[in-house]
Amino acid sequence: MTVVRSFPKGGIHPHDDKERTRNGSIWNAAIPSVCVVPLRQHWGPICERLVETGSRVTEGMLIGRAPVDGAHVHAPVPGIVRRIRTLHIPECGECEAAVIELSGAFSKLGKDLDERDWRSMPRKAVLALLRDLGIVELSGSPLPLHHSLQHARRAGVGRVIVNGAESSPYLSSEDRLMQEHCSELVTGAEIIAHLLHTEDIVVAIGADKKAAAHILRNELGKRQSSARVLEVGTKYPQSAVPQLLRSVQRKEIPYGKDEHEVSCFVLGAATAYATAEAVLFGKPCVERVLTVAGGGIARSGNVKVRLGTSFREVIDECGGLDASSVRIVSGDPLTGFEVTDLDTPVTKTTRGILALTRSEIRDAERRSCISCGRCVRACPMGLEPQRLYKLIEHGRQLKAEANGLNACTECGCCSHVCPSRIPLMQRIAKSKTEHFSDYRATRQPTYVEDQL
Repeated sequence: MTVVRSFPKGGIHPHDDKERTRNGSIWNAAIPSVCVVPLRQHWGPICERLVETGSRVTEGMLIGRAPVDGAHVHAPVPGIVRRIRTLHIPECGECEAAVIELSGAFSKLGKDLDERDWRSMPRKAVLALLRDLGIVELSGSPLPLHHSLQHARRAGVGRVIVNGAESSPYLSSEDRLMQEHCSELVTGAEIIAHLLHTEDIVVAIGADKKAAAHILRNELGKRQSSARVLEVGTKYPQSAVPQLLRSVQRKEIPYGKDEHEVSCFVLGAATAYATAEAVLFGKPCVERVLTVAGGGIARSGNVKVRLGTSFREVIDECGGLDASSVRIVSGDPLTGFEVTDLDTPVTKTTRGILALTRSEIRDAERRSCISCGRCVRACPMGLEPQRLYKLIEHGRQLKAEANGLNACTECGCCSHVCPSRIPLMQRIAKSKTEHFSDYRATRQPTYVEDQL
């Protein structure tokens, strides 16, 4: 059986709550006295630990070596490894972590660094640099950038799309990056295009980001660049790759394929910035800009934070928690993870820290499905979330997959609009995770549905 979907517009317009963060400049958080650095900060294998308790490390030193398809981990601060512990990272699972106590001088922080002439470097050298410095996709799925680029090169993509839509509620760090670090962001996109042997660059930016779009157009005009800025809609999840490509390419990604199938490579604005920092100045991925917001935060804003800083310290940097705060979320409120331990460290995958009040989480009692169809209308992939949920609950995994289970992008639209407060997306995501290893590994590729 072949699943055929018409791909209706779908999506939702949640209150974005960006007003308190999008107009203020990015500021640097204080350097923590202790950094807890997990040895897996991406979707992929755990890194081989290169340090022991008592080891002295320098800023940017390699402390976790990844396999070919992984991303290395570096020390965000100079200091001494006081212990090795095991912890659970919401986005990446359980892994070892090095606890580094700050000690010694920084080698890059606060210093003027010489800029490389990247155009004179061989493409293989640039790609190796991105791998050696542990650059991953910082906006969407946290995949190692060098691995994605190698896949894209084999597919022969012809266009680079910088994803500046940022449609998730609360989050505005990429909007600020596009305004404050426009030059580096454009350079990062040019580096990626150079590696992929193309000059076709499109910066897809949300229509609500007028200031950033104006700054980007001026920068491209100064460079006399062939790249162009394209304004896209603001309907969530506009920043998801399938929805972004509908707006930019006017094409659908075939079921089971990625953006390379329509000759595109998509990277987030934050990833373009990190790429420029790595290639121009040799900076490993040891810090990132994230949004700290929510009704329970005293001073919302966008903060540049060293990886390994605890959520507690970042929140204190922003004035601490208000008494009305009832839930801490890593990421955005629709797809993020609840955090119960404020000592959880910031990693490459942390896009935001939200302290939400009871009214913001729309807390209500869960009820039975009333078959209202709101989740179907909201699904941007044209699926029937309530049907998938019922199939999963009744143990009919194969039937759920035949109805498009694996096409779900886990955007959270269905759960958000459900009047019965059924955790549709969460259950679907859990089912995909539970059955991926044991079912996919044994499934024979000769089913009739695979041949059509």
